[in-house]
Amino acid sequence: MRIIDCYSETSDIGPDIAIFETENSGFTLLMSRSGDPYDHMKVYFDDEEILEGQRAKEILELVSSAKNELDEEASAIFIGIRNAIEKSI
Repeated sequence: MRIIDCYSETSDIGPDIAIFETENSGFTLLMSRSGDPYDHMKVYFDDEEILEGQRAKEILELVSSAKNELDEEASAIFIGIRNAIEKSI
């Protein structure tokens, strides 16, 4: 598995996005940066499932082992998403 790209939407409250490619398919992680205290810094799997508890732990292990050839900016975005997942375990 490898990380294809990490980027932020253009607005200050737009989400951070990480796109992963697996052997058979891929998935996207989206981290909300909205001002809403309920949603702020939550990570979503494929824009639907909020990662929490055991599921967050599973995804964290998976993405931590992904091949990472990101530039400095994209790497910082990925680290932010990874840190948010760690906090939701």
